[in-house]
Amino acid sequence: MVGNVFDLQPGIDAMRAAVLTGHLSRDDERRLLDCFGPEYMRTAMSLLSLGWLRSAPVRDNLRKVYGVELLGS
Repeated sequence: MVGNVFDLQPGIDAMRAAVLTGHLSRDDERRLLDCFGPEYMRTAMSLLSLGWLRSAPVRDNLRKVYGVELLGS
């Protein structure tokens, strides 16, 4: 197991954290591309990059709703 998203088999309680720590190998990317197409693959890669986590709306919601302040840039 190397931490690929498709390697993960967490229990229901660990699912969110496990997905946030995953990544896609080249084979995983190819599998997504072959099965679902390029747009789906790009979306999955974007979600796993966690770039969306640093967007202003997400940062604001985390601060306002949960009192969480993200550290770093």
